[in-house]
Amino acid sequence: MIPADMQPSDVVERSVELAGAGRYEENDKFLRAGLARFPSAPEVHLHAGAAALARGESAEAKRLAFRAVELAPEDPGVLTQAASLAFNLEELGDAERWIRHAADIAPDDFALAEHLAHLVGKCVSGWLRERDNRLTSWTSHESPCDARTDHGRSTGRKNRPRDPREGRNRTAPERTG
Repeated sequence: MIPADMQPSDVVERSVELAGAGRYEENDKFLRAGLARFPSAPEVHLHAGAAALARGESAEAKRLAFRAVELAPEDPGVLTQAASLAFNLEELGDAERWIRHAADIAPDDFALAEHLAHLVGKCVSGWLRERDNRLTSWTSHESPCDARTDHGRSTGRKNRPRDPREGRNRTAPERTG
């Protein structure tokens, strides 16, 4: 199914055409053939990963993204595309690691910097969303610390800070001025 003169970049280009025409099943078959023909081409793995994600196959998309990074761990373009895929899979730790590594490899690449800035913005939004979800989860349940202060001794005061004057030796004169 893959012509003999076709290169990995041609596989990606043809896949984009097939998907753009709505020929998804044909595209999936074509990408599988592309992976079989070019098992060491990270760009084919990344594109197949994006197609897997579109089909709802998150585990396969993640596997393909990791394989692409294994094949080209020092290629900032591959790292950036893998980070984008990881972000869409909500694998924010992987996305962050790959973004940082790509930026370390090519700190002066303007196009890469623009792409990385876009991804960082998406990741920050994702991290904030995650944080908000955790905070909402935490605040929707009463904390075991709410009714306890002073190293676990119950004070009967809920959500009230301890008065620093409590427990002070009252025989000592108060300092003024």
